[in-house]
Amino acid sequence: MSTSRLELDEILKNLHIRFEELISCKLIERSEISKSCGEICASNSGVYLFWNWSRPMYVGRSDNLITRLQIHGRKGSSANSAAFACILAKEKFFKRRHREYQFSSMRDLWQNEEFRNLKIGTIKSERDFQRFFVEAKQGVQKMRVQVVEITNPCEQAIFEVYAHLRLCTPYNTFVNH
Repeated sequence: MSTSRLELDEILKNLHIRFEELISCKLIERSEISKSCGEICASNSGVYLFWNWSRPMYVGRSDNLITRLQIHGRKGSSANSAAFACILAKEKFFKRRHREYQFSSMRDLWQNEEFRNLKIGTIKSERDFQRFFVEAKQGVQKMRVQVVEITNPCEQAIFEVYAHLRLCTPYNTFVNH
């Protein structure tokens, strides 16, 4: 799908409106995802925001919001499909192994070359990582989420980055794999 300059101008013009829709949306408990997402997003496509208490944590997007939100915390989800939980587990794994480092934020952690170069494929079989990953998925299950319906994939991608930048979500990295 190609996005014309007019479509881009429209997307950029509506970013703030979409942002207000997202942050004013009802916070959804995990047990309500199927029902509430269906009411908010008839198309089941859009952008979601995970909250841990009063702190925005992670922004994502999907064309199948209900399934995607459930996968993030599902017990049987892999490191590839539960990306947010995987990042949480990687953080804990690294900090446990490198107590000599002091990080005040995820931003500081991502600036550490050793952390950036730590590949999930090399640590996913380690017992500590596996335990942290299970704990992280359980933690994600307890988080609340907000959603906004956005069906255009280009608009989803632009808005995901925009929301991250506006909210300073600590676990969005946008690091290439």
